[in-house]
Amino acid sequence: MKNKSVSVIIPTLDRSEVLLNTLNDLLKQKYPSFEIIVVDQTEKQKKGVLEFIKVHKNKIKYLRLAEKGLPHARNVGVQVATGEIVLFL
Repeated sequence: MKNKSVSVIIPTLDRSEVLLNTLNDLLKQKYPSFEIIVVDQTEKQKKGVLEFIKVHKNKIKYLRLAEKGLPHARNVGVQVATGEIVLFL
């Protein structure tokens, strides 16, 4: 059976430390076909988070939204997702 591609969508707001921990854990996964989409609604994200995402830009898509709201963030994430399966964290 062929593995299906997975899009992991992470809407976030003012949770830099939790976001970094989550991204680190996801990047350790051995699943062959997945992408991570961070939909960030934080006013001003910490530099360490942005640097981490830049280093892993081949696996993480970073979207910055000015408009806050979980449903909106999820919808934006789904619009750019390419996976056959969508997983929201």
